[in-house]
Amino acid sequence: MEEPKTNLIIRIPVALKMQLESCAADADLTASQVVRSLIREYVKKNYSGDLFAQEKKKRRAAKK
Repeated sequence: MEEPKTNLIIRIPVALKMQLESCAADADLTASQVVRSLIREYVKKNYSGDLFAQEKKKRRAAKK
Protein backbone atom coordinates (compact mmCIF):
# COMPACT_ATOMS: atom_id res chain seq x y z
CA MET A 1 0.00 0.00 0.00
CA GLU A 2 1.39 3.38 -0.97
CA GLU A 3 1.91 5.95 1.75
CA PRO A 4 -0.49 8.94 1.60
CA LYS A 5 1.02 12.07 0.11
CA THR A 6 0.56 15.77 0.76
CA ASN A 7 1.63 19.02 -0.85
CA LEU A 8 4.14 21.54 0.45
CA ILE A 9 3.80 25.00 -1.04
CA ILE A 10 6.81 27.30 -0.81
CA ARG A 11 7.57 30.73 -2.20
CA ILE A 12 10.94 31.33 -3.83
CA PRO A 13 12.22 33.95 -6.27
CA VAL A 14 11.51 33.19 -9.92
CA ALA A 15 15.21 33.25 -10.79
CA LEU A 16 15.99 30.67 -8.09
CA LYS A 17 13.21 28.38 -9.35
CA MET A 18 14.55 28.64 -12.89
CA GLN A 19 18.07 27.82 -11.70
CA LEU A 20 16.79 24.83 -9.70
CA GLU A 21 14.87 23.49 -12.69
CA SER A 22 17.91 23.92 -14.94
CA CYS A 23 20.27 22.17 -12.51
CA ALA A 24 17.77 19.38 -11.93
CA ALA A 25 17.25 18.88 -15.66
CA ASP A 26 21.02 18.58 -16.11
CA ALA A 27 20.86 15.62 -13.73
CA ASP A 28 17.76 14.23 -15.51
CA LEU A 29 15.59 15.03 -12.46
CA THR A 30 12.63 17.27 -11.77
CA ALA A 31 12.79 20.12 -9.29
CA SER A 32 10.32 18.19 -7.11
CA GLN A 33 12.61 15.16 -7.01
CA VAL A 34 15.52 17.33 -5.90
CA VAL A 35 13.47 19.06 -3.20
CA ARG A 36 12.11 15.75 -1.86
CA SER A 37 15.64 14.35 -1.69
CA LEU A 38 16.88 17.42 0.18
CA ILE A 39 13.98 17.20 2.63
CA ARG A 40 14.68 13.49 3.30
CA GLU A 41 18.39 14.22 3.91
CA TYR A 42 17.56 17.11 6.24
CA VAL A 43 15.08 15.08 8.28
CA LYS A 44 17.44 12.08 8.55
CA LYS A 45 20.18 14.37 9.80
CA ASN A 46 18.10 16.44 12.23
CA TYR A 47 15.16 14.33 13.45
CA SER A 48 15.95 12.50 16.68
CA GLY A 49 12.88 10.24 16.67
CA ASP A 50 12.17 7.14 14.61
CA LEU A 51 11.21 8.36 11.14
CA PHE A 52 9.35 5.17 10.39
CA ALA A 53 7.70 4.48 13.78
CA GLN A 54 4.16 4.91 12.44
CA GLU A 55 4.86 2.68 9.43
CA LYS A 56 6.39 -0.04 11.65
CA LYS A 57 3.36 0.11 13.95
CA LYS A 58 1.00 -0.32 10.95
CA ARG A 59 2.98 -3.31 9.65
CA ARG A 60 2.95 -5.03 13.04
CA ALA A 61 -0.81 -4.48 13.35
CA ALA A 62 -1.39 -5.85 9.85
CA LYS A 63 0.52 -9.05 10.67
CA LYS A 64 -1.78 -9.86 13.61
